[in-house]
Amino acid sequence: MGLKKQDYAVVLGALALLLVASTVSMVLGFSIRVEAIVDLATALMILSSLYFVYKGVNLVGGTVGRAMTIVGLGVGYYGIYILPHLYYHIVQPENIGPLPAVPTEIFFHTSTTMVFFVIAWGFYRLYEGGKE
Repeated sequence: MGLKKQDYAVVLGALALLLVASTVSMVLGFSIRVEAIVDLATALMILSSLYFVYKGVNLVGGTVGRAMTIVGLGVGYYGIYILPHLYYHIVQPENIGPLPAVPTEIFFHTSTTMVFFVIAWGFYRLYEGGKE
C-alpha cells in the first residue's frame, strides 16, 4: 500500500490511545463532560490539518491541490460544527429557544454525512486526476 513504518505507528498508536482512554474513562466512571478536553484536542487536530492542507496546496497545485482543497473544506466544516454538536449531546436539551431540539440534532447528524461526502468527493477528484 505504500505506507511506511512511521505511518503504521501513528495510525495504530492513535487507535491504541483511543482504546486506553475509552477504557480508563469507562472504568473510572468519567462523565461525558470530560469531552471538553477531547474537544480541545479535536480543535487542535483540525487546525493542524488545515494548516498542512494550506501548505500542501501551495506546494503541489493542480489536480492534487484541488483535491486537497476539497478535503480541507470538508475538514474545516467538520471543525466548525462538531464542537456545538458535541455540546448539544452533553447538554441534551429538549428545546433550543422556542423550537424543539430534534431538528437541530438532525442538522448535526446530516452535517456529518455531508462532511464525509465532501471529503469523499475530494478523494474521488484525486483518484480521477491520477488516471489522467
